[in-house]
Amino acid sequence: MARAPQVEFPGKKRQRVRMRGTKHANEDTAKRLRRNLDRLLEDPERALPTLSGNIRRGWRRDPIERTMREIDQVVQRRGDTTWLKKRMLARRGDHIAKALAGSFHAAHDVEISTVGKYQNSAFGTGSYIRRGDGKQAYLA
Repeated sequence: MARAPQVEFPGKKRQRVRMRGTKHANEDTAKRLRRNLDRLLEDPERALPTLSGNIRRGWRRDPIERTMREIDQVVQRRGDTTWLKKRMLARRGDHIAKALAGSFHAAHDVEISTVGKYQNSAFGTGSYIRRGDGKQAYLA
């Protein structure tokens, strides 16, 4: 069967798509993010909280303990980019673990060109790399 003719309009090639809340990373921001991501990849336990004591409430599973278990699983597989990609885009699972998987996946990238802008009245402003379905506050 014959297909419809392909038509290109003159202004189509100049259109650029950019997500809301993103900006191009300047050189200083890219260097700072690269340094932080390399540190995270080398020693992830430095950025994670430690769980001390027993906080179980009867028969129910503790949500903090479950989150820490999922974070440990992501830390163990931080070198496997295909698994990290699946984990950061998963519909189920802990949001903090998904954001950490996105950060590990971004640490394997060569170049940082586009970053997200984070603004909060309590925490100030910051730049972060947007990867996966993690919440903005967890990625920043």
